[in-house]
Amino acid sequence: MIDIEITEISSDDDMEKAFEIRRIVFCDEQKVDPEEEFDGQDHECRQYLAKRDGHAVGTARLRRDSPEKTKIERVAVLKEERGIGIGQQLMFRTIKDAREDGAGTVAIHAQCHAEKFYLGLGFERIGDVFEEAGIPHIYMEYRDVNDRTEHRIDWADPNEPATRIYGKLIAVLISIFFFLIIGGIVSLIS
Repeated sequence: MIDIEITEISSDDDMEKAFEIRRIVFCDEQKVDPEEEFDGQDHECRQYLAKRDGHAVGTARLRRDSPEKTKIERVAVLKEERGIGIGQQLMFRTIKDAREDGAGTVAIHAQCHAEKFYLGLGFERIGDVFEEAGIPHIYMEYRDVNDRTEHRIDWADPNEPATRIYGKLIAVLISIFFFLIIGGIVSLIS
């Protein structure tokens, strides 16, 4: 079982761990200029650290963009820790905290390659692609279950969660079908 803990940062030591994750993900991997990544706004933000089995593996921050809007920013998970739910847990926590703080709108400037991830969490794409830090982004806003527009499933996309689930179900049903056919043939022969 994976032990993932998401906490709001309250110590300089944890803040340094978050900065190191951002340096690795954004500056080293994605070649974002460190001056752009560390924009001087961190002191105005609520900061979060994800730990897996006690080790810092992800981070995110919340920044009040206006009285009605809070932005989730700097969402980063170490490469070797991706794909196991850490980013999802960071997003659940930041969305919850933004809503509890009274944000009418929870927004994100999502990197285009991560659009489906955010759609799956309940975000809706608004507008066209734009560039930020030399990377294509899209503006997205979170929609609660009660006000969310319907998310259409792309059945041809192997990364779509519903496609993966139904694909596995179909594989199991086909296996059962062949097992029953082979079992019937064997019983006819004997």
